[in-house]
Amino acid sequence: MKYLLTILTMIAGFLFQTTILQEIRIFGILPNLALILIVVFSIRFDLSLCISAAITGGILQDFFFSPAFGIYTLIYLVIAIAVSEISDIFFEESGAAPILMMLFSTACQYLLMIVIYYFAGMQFNLSAIFLRMIAPEMVLNAIICWGVFRLFSKNFEKYEKKGVGR
Repeated sequence: MKYLLTILTMIAGFLFQTTILQEIRIFGILPNLALILIVVFSIRFDLSLCISAAITGGILQDFFFSPAFGIYTLIYLVIAIAVSEISDIFFEESGAAPILMMLFSTACQYLLMIVIYYFAGMQFNLSAIFLRMIAPEMVLNAIICWGVFRLFSKNFEKYEKKGVGR
């Protein structure tokens, strides 16, 4: 049941991002709801749930938006595992955990994309990418992640992982 709920949450998030959020861009920036949900799942729930969230979100992103299938799935898996392991050092009551993990995850996502695209021979302007996309999206994702994290904290307590500091 918890895996089905995870998959349905990721699908609902994907649908929300590709429909409604397209029309409500904040300062021209679209938050990455799939990444936000993956970070929340990685902080709050056990590794198997965050991996299922990463695979679901990655497959949806790859199928609809990726130039090569598997790029987003790989990136989301790496981020989900890293955040799950790193977040164990934070205490649950700390409001900084989702914000710091989201900043880390957004930066990692773009870094991994840049590396993959570089080795694929694609041309890009790194300073323009950072100033126009990465920095504003990091801030927006962190703010939204904090709110989603609080929402999940109140509604999904029975599926939470038991770890250090929890």
